[in-house]
Amino acid sequence: METELDPRTKAPFFPAAITSRLATGWALLFNHLEPHNLEKISLREMNRFCELFETQYGVSAMFDSLLPTALLFREGGSVDARTLRAQTELFFKNEIFKVCRLWGEENFHTAVKRLKEIRFTLETDSLTAETRPLFFCEEKHEILIFGDAIFAERCRQALPGYTIYDTLNTEEALQIAGEKDIRLVLLDIAGKNRDVMETIYEGAKKQDLLLSAGAFDFTPMAAGAFHDGAGLFRALKERLPELPVYLLETGQIPLDPELTMSFIRAGARGKLEEPKEDFSVFEDLFAQICRELYLQSVASKMAAERKVLYFETAPQLSEDKTEVKIRLREFSLRRAPAAEDAGSVLDEVEKPDTRFSDVIGASDAKDELKFFIDYLRNPKKFSAQGLKPPKGVLLYGPPGTGKTMLARAMAGESEVAFLPSAASSFVTKWQGSGPAAVRELFQRARRYAPAIIFIDEIDAIGRKRGESNSAHGEEMALNALLTEMDGFSVDPKRPVFVLGATNFDVEEGKGGLGVIDPALARRFDRKILVDLPNEDEREQLLRILVKKNGENNVTDLMLRRTAERSMGMSPAILTGVVELANRMAVKAGKPLDDTILDEAFELTKHGEKKDWGYEYLERVARHESGHAFLCYLGGNTPAYFTIVARGGHGGYMEHSAKEMSPLSTKEELIWRIRTSLGGRAAEIAYYGEEGGISTGASGDLEQATKLAVSMLCSYGMDEEFGLAVMNSKDALRDNDFRKRVNALLREEMRTTVKLILDNKSRIDRLVEALMKKNKLTGPEMEELLKDF
Repeated sequence: METELDPRTKAPFFPAAITSRLATGWALLFNHLEPHNLEKISLREMNRFCELFETQYGVSAMFDSLLPTALLFREGGSVDARTLRAQTELFFKNEIFKVCRLWGEENFHTAVKRLKEIRFTLETDSLTAETRPLFFCEEKHEILIFGDAIFAERCRQALPGYTIYDTLNTEEALQIAGEKDIRLVLLDIAGKNRDVMETIYEGAKKQDLLLSAGAFDFTPMAAGAFHDGAGLFRALKERLPELPVYLLETGQIPLDPELTMSFIRAGARGKLEEPKEDFSVFEDLFAQICRELYLQSVASKMAAERKVLYFETAPQLSEDKTEVKIRLREFSLRRAPAAEDAGSVLDEVEKPDTRFSDVIGASDAKDELKFFIDYLRNPKKFSAQGLKPPKGVLLYGPPGTGKTMLARAMAGESEVAFLPSAASSFVTKWQGSGPAAVRELFQRARRYAPAIIFIDEIDAIGRKRGESNSAHGEEMALNALLTEMDGFSVDPKRPVFVLGATNFDVEEGKGGLGVIDPALARRFDRKILVDLPNEDEREQLLRILVKKNGENNVTDLMLRRTAERSMGMSPAILTGVVELANRMAVKAGKPLDDTILDEAFELTKHGEKKDWGYEYLERVARHESGHAFLCYLGGNTPAYFTIVARGGHGGYMEHSAKEMSPLSTKEELIWRIRTSLGGRAAEIAYYGEEGGISTGASGDLEQATKLAVSMLCSYGMDEEFGLAVMNSKDALRDNDFRKRVNALLREEMRTTVKLILDNKSRIDRLVEALMKKNKLTGPEMEELLKDF
């Protein structure tokens, strides 16, 4: 009797009699794989109900070969046999009653009499990219053979649907097992010592002994013969305990039951014999083993991620109403919460869709985190190499640099569960509740592992212990965190990775990494700085933020200029600038433009505008023009200068990024001093020594003094002074040094005033433009002075 195929899915239907024989055959043939194979339990239960139904009601019942798999995964990867039997029975009965309701009759027996056949089918067309791998392995199975290369080549020729790796080197075998998705390992325990093993075997055979007994008679020789194979077996069981290992029996060296059982007791799955000539039987057996192992791996993954298969059923009557198809369709995977998490929000353990491309800046931090992402994606690669799994990473840096978003992006790139928390939530007034919350967080992470725990503001519980008498609750929570991060109950195959974030500096050498407790700092494998974005990254972020608003008239020039002027601003502050600009645009009733964005930037950085009289603004214009012109003469055009009064100053000038770079020459320091004196020099040139001094000028003189001290400490003024004084604090205690500072400033002030007087017409040109426009950019200044 031929097995009938569903013309739509091409999958076989199993009538009751055939299913019974098939289930029995599978149980006998593959009993060594899993003693309680759950898929076969579901298969037998469906077969039993179909037979009972046909016997009692005379209605033929058959089902798709994929149905037992669907019922198994509907209960999740960790279901037990009793639950699966009960749920299979309930599924069958519910679907039969659902069919009978199609007639709208209350009498079940009357409805069933109309039927001749019932079929359970799977609509494989409705399988998604996420659910299809549950039923079909569409990639080649990868097999590792630790044994003879000739046999491996025979396997490649006879099994083209498999990817075969072979080696006789233990380290290479471990590397392959860690880096490749190996389905199973065929282990020839003789390895490269086949000649020695044959000698042992011949010696045992002459004495009519088993191979294992012969090995005891030739102990030194046997120890060397088993060394490679047994060593790899122990390494695989220690580092990759879930990787199935089968002993490979060759024709020359048959493995006796005692030797085989010793390996099986140690964790081997069974023994496979090398086929003499016909590979077809071996191929069929191999295919079934790989299928079983594939389903086991899928079930393990589903159990680890707490996911179950969901589907809908829809009965369909034939035209004569004698046959019914019960269609399984609309397949999807959903997370099934553990009982402990039933009252919590499941989104907290979902995989974020944030990626590194969504995080602007922090390029160095991203590069550092890629290693740990590789670990979370493929922990067995590290286990196979005998490496200790990393515990976590501490992110530190200025506020608003995107540490939280970076943590979410790491979880998204790793495709693992993400559990965010704040360290302040572990600090409560009830004794013991903080440590309990820490333990519960880690227990939950292990249920959904592999997972990333993100603890924001970790310094709330991670400060040095013993610094405060009132911090007992924080210390208890910290002790619980230290214990959990020690990883006493961590499964290396399902890692729990901890990401901590703090705004405090954790630079090495600051008494146990700054404010963070030394014991906690040591728990983290790396401390990664999440720094402020550079100019290109700031411009990229501004473009993205402005584009999100939709319609806008912001020019590329304004974005570049804002990026240049926003040195030292974090992504959070820049986001606030654009949000303020959007609100101002809505209030003004027009699209966002350069003027609005510039005003939002000024408000954020310097505060509200102040209105002053014309004479005061003219004095400020001359003051700021003096600064800008001296900066220009020194070879650095300022990025921006304005006479709009904000905050505590009447006007200001912003240096370009080039000018703010570290200085190294004496000449550069001299021009920086002249630039600082330029404002006061302009006031002297226009108003004289007795014309008063503005508050801005006093601040400029203070800056010039600091530069002069720095220059004298670094370069000296003459051969007598030389490099004797290196520390500015020590130098300022020296009376001669102070005199030299004053002399330097007086000399440079005279030089600066002369430069202003010699170029008064050009200063007037800048002042006139400032009075008209209130501000000038670097390019606008260069245009005004292009004939200079």
